[in-house]
Amino acid sequence: MDNFILLFDEIKDLAVEQLVTKIKESNKIKVKDIRLIDLLHDRRSLLGVYIFFDEKDIPIYVGKSSSRSILERLASHFDTRSNAFFNNFLRKITEKDKLNINDENLKDAYAKAINFNLVFLDYPSKELIVSIEKQLIKALNPIYNRRR
Repeated sequence: MDNFILLFDEIKDLAVEQLVTKIKESNKIKVKDIRLIDLLHDRRSLLGVYIFFDEKDIPIYVGKSSSRSILERLASHFDTRSNAFFNNFLRKITEKDKLNINDENLKDAYAKAINFNLVFLDYPSKELIVSIEKQLIKALNPIYNRRR
């Protein structure tokens, strides 16, 4: 398995503090270097929790893919259409509620975001995914999960 993916069997018995340490110590992958095949395991698309890290290796966003696969979820974060429903990650980076595809802020946010690093945590159930996401947001306090 790719080092930026922590499989459920590796992390299922960890306390939150231990999980945070494992996440911070794990290998990460730049978003621009992710291949579709990287997000598949045993011929299934992964579900779970993901963490984006900035260039200083600081966690900046915790998200979940519980009803849609990580393939779909990551792609939606980088959707540059102004009416895109789930491109809130780019909107958070630009600090704007609406984006226009010709907006320089959007282009800058996209260029910045594809250079962020990512770690993915594989979880088998929606209940676990929702719970772990909440716990990691609280433990990591990532800037783009904070309410405005």
